Amino acid sequence: MVEKRGLRFDRCWMLIDEKQKIFNSTKLS
Repeated sequence: MVEKRGLRFDRCWMLIDEKQKIFNSTKLS
């Protein structure tokens, strides 16, 4: 149960990181 929650949490952070990268790239250009 804890491992599943951890994976879901990591996946959520990965999505946030992707959005951050896109935001930064659009901000630069």
